[in-house]
Formats: sequence, structure tokens, C-alpha cells
Amino acid sequence: MKSLLLCLFASLVFTSAAVISPLTSLNTSETSDAVANRPVAGTPDPRFTIEAYFDGPKLPMISCLMSTVESLVMLGLQDFSGSMNAVTWKLDDYPEVGVVISPRTLRGRIETRFVIWGLSHGAAYMIHLIRFQTVTFTLFWDGEGVGSIKLMDWPAKQYTSGGIYLNSTQSRIQPSDLSIAKNPSGLSLYPEITNITAENARDRHLIVRATLTGSIVPLFEVFLLVIAVLVDAAELGATERLQDYASPTNAASVKITFKKPVPARTRPPYFEAQWLMKTMTTIPKYMIMKGVFKEELLLVEIDGVRVADGFLERQEAGVGLTNVSSIVAVS
Repeated sequence: MKSLLLCLFASLVFTSAAVISPLTSLNTSETSDAVANRPVAGTPDPRFTIEAYFDGPKLPMISCLMSTVESLVMLGLQDFSGSMNAVTWKLDDYPEVGVVISPRTLRGRIETRFVIWGLSHGAAYMIHLIRFQTVTFTLFWDGEGVGSIKLMDWPAKQYTSGGIYLNSTQSRIQPSDLSIAKNPSGLSLYPEITNITAENARDRHLIVRATLTGSIVPLFEVFLLVIAVLVDAAELGATERLQDYASPTNAASVKITFKKPVPARTRPPYFEAQWLMKTMTTIPKYMIMKGVFKEELLLVEIDGVRVADGFLERQEAGVGLTNVSSIVAVS
């Protein structure tokens, strides 16, 4: 982990703003046909809304989306009805983007569900606009501000409030600890940053065997699907035992289903929501690595025991006929 502090007096100039209502379609005047006129995935309570303020440099699209996905997993492993301190995350694999979560007050807390809803709706909004840029999403509950999420360009080095470089220090933190970050001290604007590394994000119990099939699927639709499933699984709770699972309807033009093995398991390990979330992160990672987005077959194993078979496919089409690649992916 790297502990980095930013100056309190960093200036922000908001260049555009838009209010997002979860129960209405987004303004699609700037969207592509592929993602237009579809409701945002994981529609929460109608009292929840967000505002988007775009400001600053453009963000790498893949880094922005993968940072969102990994952050949603970290959040989803926590108590959905609980609360959290301010925290800043950055992926070692995609270090160009930082995710800054801030309660309304400096030393306050924010409900985890608000952060999950805000991050998922904000990401879907960026996809709909095809606009990946430094942005602050201000979160509201029943018209009252409760906090904010900032996706920002993150340089390799940052200044302290005194203008001195902070050298990185290495420490370890487990995913279950990420929402219990220390409150920011002194005059620093952001709390300590936590790097999400391949080593501390990997769950050694889980193996996903993935095979891409012959039908192409759109990149944005895959990310919309993954985000929708992560929100759905977070609401279920990390230890919720799943038999069969189907992704939320109308989340994207692609869908994913998981079936229990035959015969069904009568003792642990079981396919739980936490394994569903961690499995979903392997989907875009693998497709990015292979340089192609296609329908996908997934065999999920926990401690060497097969607990679920999944298939990602187009809503209107079945499995492709030709397998083009395969891999064993460890989350």
C-alpha cells in the first residue's frame, strides 16, 4: 500500500453538471445507439440521486471501468447496510485512475449502499455518454447530500499539504479491511490511499476456468452486465448461498446465468454471492487480456470443487459454435 496525501487547497473547476435520476432514462443525446435508452442497472430506492461534475483530464477508458469494477467488489464484500469512512483506492494494474470516496463531513461516515449505488450509476452514466474524464459524483438521499465519489487522474507522485513529496511505503491490507480506513489527519483532503494489488486482491480458494466462444459481444455491454451483477450480489450479501443465478433483466444486451452442478452439493463449499462477485471480475480481465470480447463459458471451482457453471451470452443468441481460446484464471 502507498500512503499518499493531497493538499487541502487543491482547486476544482466544475465545467459541467448533470442530475441523474435512477428511475428515469439518462439523457441519451450524446450516447451511441448501442447503449442508448436503457435504464441504469441496479435501480435503487427512488430517493437516491446523484449529480455528475466533469472536470480535469480525460481518463483511460479501461482503467476507469476496471477501477470501478474492482471497487464494487471491495464494497460488495462489506455489509451492504453498514457504513464506511473516507477511503481512496487505486489499482496497481491500472494506476492511472484513483477512486476517492468521501462522506459529507471530513470525519464522518457514509452508508455503503449509497457508495455502491453511486459508483454503479456513475459508471453507467459515463458509458452512456462515452465520456471518461475526471468526475465527481455527488450523492443525495431524499434531496440531502450524503457524500461524493471522485474518479480522478492519479499521478505517480503526490504532494503533501506542505508541498513535499511523500515516498511510498509498503504495507498489506486485506479486502475485508478496505472500508475501515483511517480518518484523514491534519489538513489533507483525501485519506490514505490503498493500492489494490494482484496479490492482496486474489482469493486463493477460487479458480475460474474460462472459454471464449464464437459470438462477439460489445465491450460496453459486458461492463454494464458486470456492474449490474456486482450490485445485485452486494444486495444479497457476501455469504448468501446461491443455487441457480440469472443476471438482472434489461441490464445490458448480454446476460449471464450460473447453474448448480449435478448432483447439487450438500456440504461446503457452496456457490455464494462473494464467489459470484469475484468470478465476475475475471470476465473483463480475461477478455482484455485476449484482446476480444466474446460469449464465454465459466466453470467455477472453490478449493478444487466445482460449484457452478456459468455462461455469458447475447440476450437474443445462444452459444457460439467455435471455441477460440481458453485459460485457467485465478481471481
